[in-house]
Amino acid sequence: MNKHLRIGVQAGVSFGIIMTVFGYFQTGSLATVPIYAATGVFFGAMVTWFSSSGERRLKTKGITATDLSPIQVRTIDYPGTPREAVALTKQALRKLRKLKDVTETSSPLSLQAKTGLTFESFGEKIVVHFSLSSIGTRIQVSSKPRISTTRMDMGRGVENVETIVRHLLKRGATRRVP
Repeated sequence: MNKHLRIGVQAGVSFGIIMTVFGYFQTGSLATVPIYAATGVFFGAMVTWFSSSGERRLKTKGITATDLSPIQVRTIDYPGTPREAVALTKQALRKLRKLKDVTETSSPLSLQAKTGLTFESFGEKIVVHFSLSSIGTRIQVSSKPRISTTRMDMGRGVENVETIVRHLLKRGATRRVP
């Protein structure tokens, strides 16, 4: 089964069951079951469409996504100092859509940023950690939804981390293989 269809079926069936149970207890009648089950099918179809359109949007940006989970983490090595890496990462963060707050902490050295509400999500928390490595600076980039119950973000998490990673790769960083 195609991954988008699988996501849609899982979401549609679970939503349909929840709505059917809720409808039954609300009305006390089995006559509403088909209506609520149809709502689940409609919801599943929408989730399938959102998932596949998110992947298509990423492909137009040259990003190949194998995992469209809203929580994304990438690790790269940069041959410069941590301070140089922070400056480059701040440049990369400015490329993100709807960027809001960017804060820096010194112990441990990290950047935190938030993005705002879009059609795809309610916003994300982006955290970038910097540490010394054998070739310079190890950088870990993560993007998580601001609302913890988010299960689908149409590829926004992937787009966030890949935008930052690609900016750093153009400036000499190398990807770390997990």
